[in-house]
Amino acid sequence: MRRLIVGIIAAAALSVTASVPRAATLYVDADRPAGGDGQSWNDAFRYLQDALIAAAVPEIEEVRVARGTYRPDEDTAAPGGSGDRTATFQMLNGVALRGGFAGFGEIDPDARDVAAFETILSGDLAEDDAPGFVNTGENSLHVVTGTGNDASAVLEGFTISGGNADGASFPDFAGGGLILGSGSSPVIRQCTFTANQAVRGGGIMGRFGSTDYTVIDSIFVGNQAELGGGMFNEGSADPTVIGCRFLGNIATQSGGGMGNFDGSRPLVINSIFSGNAALMTGGGMWNFISADPDILHCSFTGNTAVTDGGGMYNNSGADPRITSCIAYDNTDGDGQDRHAQVWNQGSGAPIISHSVIQGGWPGGTSIVDADPLFVNAAGTDAIAGTLDDDLHLAVGSPARDAGKDTGVPTNLGQPYAGDPCTDLEGILRILDSNGDGVVAVDIGAYEHDGRVTVPGEVAGLRWTDGQTLIWDPEPAAVEYHVYRGELSTLEYGSFGACRDDLDGSATDTVLVDDEIPPADDAFFYVITADAAATEGTLGTAECAERDVEPGCASF
Repeated sequence: MRRLIVGIIAAAALSVTASVPRAATLYVDADRPAGGDGQSWNDAFRYLQDALIAAAVPEIEEVRVARGTYRPDEDTAAPGGSGDRTATFQMLNGVALRGGFAGFGEIDPDARDVAAFETILSGDLAEDDAPGFVNTGENSLHVVTGTGNDASAVLEGFTISGGNADGASFPDFAGGGLILGSGSSPVIRQCTFTANQAVRGGGIMGRFGSTDYTVIDSIFVGNQAELGGGMFNEGSADPTVIGCRFLGNIATQSGGGMGNFDGSRPLVINSIFSGNAALMTGGGMWNFISADPDILHCSFTGNTAVTDGGGMYNNSGADPRITSCIAYDNTDGDGQDRHAQVWNQGSGAPIISHSVIQGGWPGGTSIVDADPLFVNAAGTDAIAGTLDDDLHLAVGSPARDAGKDTGVPTNLGQPYAGDPCTDLEGILRILDSNGDGVVAVDIGAYEHDGRVTVPGEVAGLRWTDGQTLIWDPEPAAVEYHVYRGELSTLEYGSFGACRDDLDGSATDTVLVDDEIPPADDAFFYVITADAAATEGTLGTAECAERDVEPGCASF
């Protein structure tokens, strides 16, 4: 149905330990006064550090944190902050730390929405950070720390920002957002790591020593480090990374999105690497010295490296296995050839199958060398590596039904359990997504389930001269419909006859109309984008915007 919208264009130990709450859940709300015991939203702790001290007993299984900002140097003893850069939020075995709650004063304080009720763990102790990592000298070395944690330690629903691991030696130079020590295997879910910096691992650093942590449904955006802007894994740090997005992270040396080093073997599934950059090698991912990640159903696009391997760089025995992935439109010092997508140097030898690789891949199995036809890889802001990037597969994508069915992982835990497993959005894998009667898995982070992608509103409507109307191309459009009528006849649901149908594949779509409307009236134009017979929302333009003599009447 068509619709017209007119006018569219480590704190000190506290006395709280003397009286341990016996509830299984503790509550934290930055809007509550200090002195609460955390047993309800009415009596919530004001400071998260106070709750963590109280939670260090077997009876506590969960800490619920309401929206607001929490800093690791603040507690009842130091309500204004101590300025201690070594203060950190320490994860606890058997305790799930969960943010995103509405909190005290809301109709339902237990209502949870991670986006609407953003809960920020901030290392910006002086509250003066500026874009570009300005004024970060006093920031926390590590906002969150996991030391000796098992999978019963959970961090869920937080934004972690402002960490600055700029120290001279380990651990002070690693893991600005989160550092995981030897032997830690916690679960991180639905978290956003942003604006953290370090020498190694701006967002997360996994240290050698069987650090088998899990990161699910999380975002790494705008972090920076010398090695591993978003994440860095070293030695036997073998994380499982599922359904994550690495966007716009920077490495001043190598591994803009992720760096894996010295035998690290991550499992990376259903994830996106977009718009990450390295000033040396491996814009999206960097694998060095026997680092052998297993990479399944991931999409690499819009990543850059100044020297080699815009999408991925492998060296010194790094032998990743890449299955049902896309590496396209990544750039390095030589442009956008095959080596800009996946670069091997020395003894690096990835095994690649059932994947879209720009420029092809000699020795690979079932390699597609063609545009994967992302719906809108750079998003509406035309900048790769931001949250509006859309890497779904458009109609006609050669990546549909072209993946390796036997490479679909199963039994990885909710919400990724099942046979077959789901894609980044929770859609079941292995479908007939191109409608040819063959049921097969798609390549990349998203599975197309047969639903039509509805195009968005036609944007950027403008006159280039007195007679030519143009607009920005809508990625999902198969064709455009151009409607025109007299403004006096404009009514809801009735906007004139279709004047023209134009091919949606055109880079710039134009309409030439030299007819002059009646006196004391004006023409209106309505432009819609159509994808597989599904018409999107409308964009309108008024004839009064044209510079025509004799012109259209204003209104």
